[in-house]
Amino acid sequence: MNDTSELFPEENSKEYFLEHLPETLASSQSIWNRITQDAWSESSFTRVCELITDITSKSAFHDLTALYQSARTLQDFLNPIIDKNAIPNSSQITQINEFFEKLEVALQQVMSDYQQSLQPSKKQVYAISSKNENCLSICDKLDNNHYDSKIFSDINLGISQIKQTRPDLVILETDNIGELTTLHNTLLDAYDQSVAVLLISHHDDTSTRLTAMRSGVSRYFSPPHDAQQIKQEIENLCKTEKVHPYKVLIIEDDPTQAEFASSILTKAGMVTEVVTHPLQVMDSLRSFAPDIILMDIYMPDADGLELTAIIRDDLQYLATPIIFLSGETDQDKQINALLLGGDDFISKPIRPKHLIATIKNRIRRTRDLIHAIKLQVSNQTATINELSPDDSNKIIESDYLSDTSAQAENEPASAVVVSETDLLCDKIRVALQTNSFKDFYQPILCVKGKSDNNYSLLFTLPDDGNIVQWDKIVSATKGTDLHSQLNQRAVQSALDSIKELKNDGKQGLIFLPQTINDIESGSDANWIRNALRSHHMTGNSLILEYNLGELAPHIKKAKQYFAILKEMGVSICLSEFPAKKAAFKLLQYLKVDYIKTARKLLETDSDVINTYVTQAHRLNSKVIVANVSDPRYVNLHWTTVADFLQGDFISPASDDMNFNFSQAAM
Repeated sequence: MNDTSELFPEENSKEYFLEHLPETLASSQSIWNRITQDAWSESSFTRVCELITDITSKSAFHDLTALYQSARTLQDFLNPIIDKNAIPNSSQITQINEFFEKLEVALQQVMSDYQQSLQPSKKQVYAISSKNENCLSICDKLDNNHYDSKIFSDINLGISQIKQTRPDLVILETDNIGELTTLHNTLLDAYDQSVAVLLISHHDDTSTRLTAMRSGVSRYFSPPHDAQQIKQEIENLCKTEKVHPYKVLIIEDDPTQAEFASSILTKAGMVTEVVTHPLQVMDSLRSFAPDIILMDIYMPDADGLELTAIIRDDLQYLATPIIFLSGETDQDKQINALLLGGDDFISKPIRPKHLIATIKNRIRRTRDLIHAIKLQVSNQTATINELSPDDSNKIIESDYLSDTSAQAENEPASAVVVSETDLLCDKIRVALQTNSFKDFYQPILCVKGKSDNNYSLLFTLPDDGNIVQWDKIVSATKGTDLHSQLNQRAVQSALDSIKELKNDGKQGLIFLPQTINDIESGSDANWIRNALRSHHMTGNSLILEYNLGELAPHIKKAKQYFAILKEMGVSICLSEFPAKKAAFKLLQYLKVDYIKTARKLLETDSDVINTYVTQAHRLNSKVIVANVSDPRYVNLHWTTVADFLQGDFISPASDDMNFNFSQAAM
């Protein structure tokens, strides 16, 4: 059984519900209109009830009160009718129409509020710098749709503007401590220092940093100055997201002590959970996901030191602060507890202010460290940040997107394998010179019943009675200068095949596997353009196919290269495409025309299939179910929702393009 919750968890979100709400209501109204205008259908009426019930439950879940009340009123009216298996009379039909109208009004209001929420007001960023050495570059990098940045070359002009309009952030680039003091006093008088201040200094001495800290500077940047890093820190300081309250897990076998600590922290605005049975700690960790753990040392069944060792053994909680709550005064035992993974000690009896301050400081410090780590990772993976603007915990890598396991690069190969590879590589060189490759064609059948002549061109190499397939050819030539020649030779075959189809009066597409070498170098784009011209054709019948796992590390160059190909009319297909959120983020970024399913998806569940195809179609990509060799190992639901099927079950590959699509159309 496949886990669909991992596929698209955002489908449970309020945003997803609202984006599809108009479509859901329109569908229910359309079915209802057909019922009233044509003929009664019990199944159609049941479907209307299901759609309205879905709107009711989800609007309640997402606290959309007005929408919920309208939908619930209609649902309550429909339920008795369907329970009695009755046909609505004319009076009931009139009332249902009125309920639909009221629901439509509620929907319009909800959607208006939602669209308004998607357009947040711009953040006001004021930059003050007499030199403009860094401020101009930084402000240029800010998105104009989200930030309104103004640069002042004089401190007095900047302060005058600040007094008139409260900014969200002030950037001060100066070595004059007097300017920082003036700015600090202005903000303190006008806004109680609630405005974030970012200082760009050309000094890194302790004295300047101390003055900056005392003046309420939020972030201090010393040389060398990285404009991209400063820009990202501006975005972080300007965030208006709701800050989640601190979550504290209290592990204390004495209920009275636990409740006392919990009441102190709750009054300070924190959320607590108490565990009085130490052996239940791991369950609470997983369900509660605390920011910090407050734990007694001496408990029955398992003491605090043993629990700390267990918790630290789980990498998921390696960075979660642990504070010991104990009356232990022996310093050697305290040091031993800290060596085992604890972070701090709070002595009993508990002093409320000390407890609150210690916990807040530890959590703030941990969150700052996590933010710094994310910022560092973000700087190192700028391409991924372009693809995934939300705060993602996963970096998109080849292994993360691929459903096939590749051999490790550092795995030693035997001398026999090396010699066979070298031999095959020599044969490929000869084949390129003598034009002795062999083309095979496998039909790609359209599920919707069209009979276009679509083929996957399998570019192969005859070898002593055997056939060397494309993937083995690519593997043998890895690290050589042959990839570009192979790509060009394969494209030449594809264009000849397209011309052959047209000469026979047939219309269709040719799918052609390619290596990523052309993407890396970009050298093949001009060659393809010239080849199309020499054949007197556009690229509309040519689809170039790339393995998703191999492509993932090169996505930025791929986007640029694909844009050039699309200008020629050439379409793009991604093969071995898994049911993973990161893959669909990449698809949204690249905007390709076709995807071929990963092998492991052939037997997947119908709900995964539905989500997979729906998401692909939403991104304007058609789905090809590839590698279909035996229908016993394929969920036949693919044949009802996908766009194309390919594999030996449809037809084995042959050396001609004479497959009868009109008889095989589904």
